[in-house]
Amino acid sequence: MTPLYFGCWGGTGHYLWSPDGRQVPHQDGLDGPYLPACPRRCPRYCGDYDKCQPQGLARLSSEARRTVLDFWDRTVDGRGGSHSLFILPPGLDFAEAVRVARLHFPDIWARLDEVGIVVRLR
Repeated sequence: MTPLYFGCWGGTGHYLWSPDGRQVPHQDGLDGPYLPACPRRCPRYCGDYDKCQPQGLARLSSEARRTVLDFWDRTVDGRGGSHSLFILPPGLDFAEAVRVARLHFPDIWARLDEVGIVVRLR
């Protein structure tokens, strides 16, 4: 399977992208269900983004046909709820998912690295 990226690339707004930077048809159900939970157990989208949506905090979900890596990311869109999500081959653990996402979407990861965001599960 070809990895895909759902998020901001070159401007605000969450869209689905292929590794070559082309926008691809949207898939329903990507904007929300894979988001990491608030570390303070607040309701989603509370106003304290630094504590409830810390940049880089990730969630890894394994499904039959894919692995989904989703994390808080406001490097392009500073509004609350902004995140980056990668749809990857099935069966990947966290380290493998990060490696594959970095390999296929180096521009996305370069902007995270540039501002010191570390993608992590906790």
